[in-house]
Amino acid sequence: MTDVPGLSERRPPARRRDNKISDFTMLVRVPGDPSAIRVFTAAAAAEAAQYAADTGGTVEDLPE
Repeated sequence: MTDVPGLSERRPPARRRDNKISDFTMLVRVPGDPSAIRVFTAAAAAEAAQYAADTGGTVEDLPE
């Protein structure tokens, strides 16, 4: 494979198969980058806060 300037390989994050949709309690939105949205469980609140800080995003609570 040759390297092309400006292109990079994108891999989706590993799926967490042990979580149900109802387990997710918060969402991190990154302004200007809809593909960077990630959801987190209550147990991963610290990870959500770190991801938001690293990307300039905001943490939003999801409705129950």
